[in-house]
Amino acid sequence: MPQEWFHLRAVVFGLDLNVWGCFTFFALLAFLFLNHAEGKRKGLDGGLLLDYGLLVSLAALFGARGLHEWQYYHEYGSKGIAFYALWDGGLAMFGGLVAGIGFTFWFIRRKKLSFWSFLDTITPGTVAGLFLVRVGCFLVNDHEGALTTLPWGVEYPGGILKHPVGLYLALNFGLALAFVWFVGRKLCTEEGQLFLWFGSYYCLSSFLIDFTRQESAEQGLIVSQWGELIVLGCCLLLIWFKRAQLSGAQRIRKRGSI
Repeated sequence: MPQEWFHLRAVVFGLDLNVWGCFTFFALLAFLFLNHAEGKRKGLDGGLLLDYGLLVSLAALFGARGLHEWQYYHEYGSKGIAFYALWDGGLAMFGGLVAGIGFTFWFIRRKKLSFWSFLDTITPGTVAGLFLVRVGCFLVNDHEGALTTLPWGVEYPGGILKHPVGLYLALNFGLALAFVWFVGRKLCTEEGQLFLWFGSYYCLSSFLIDFTRQESAEQGLIVSQWGELIVLGCCLLLIWFKRAQLSGAQRIRKRGSI
């Protein structure tokens, strides 16, 4: 794939639009729509989920921008205003996810909602949003990959081929969305299962894909990968704890029925 293929712009009614920005907007709409649909299916207030969706999106934006500047502080130096210069690009997905999760925990406690049930409710919308954002990343070749000899590599000046990281991420979340929507919602009958299994998948798959990035090839494990390992460990620990808790409750009920 030649690099020039990714220089895409969208012209609508005479307006020159950024393709990645358009897909980010579509991601927000998908996130809000699926949250509302899942909430309605579970008997939750649609207005409450709309408020949550808008607020958590702002929190994720600040988290994604903050992690990006931390990772590339040497490029920004002491220019504090650079934090607000979103038009210059620069968002780290993992930072947005951590900030979004933190805000979600606060929102659940504030509104006195069922913790695990609410997390399961917003999982399909979250996956759909991540998928559309990553499609936008692929279309503008937002993530420079490490060198490769694979035939689907992105061709840079001089005939150099690099991994299409955006394509890997888009396919990854596309598969995750299909599984969550068509399979996970039916198989994960216990509260919290859907959210925790997706969290585990997200961290493991993103950790592996990050090895195809240019930064990883130059620096080894990058900041996002360390964070992914920590969150993966937390998700797996919670899955084990919830299963052990359920097994203990089943044994108690079994003894009581004797």
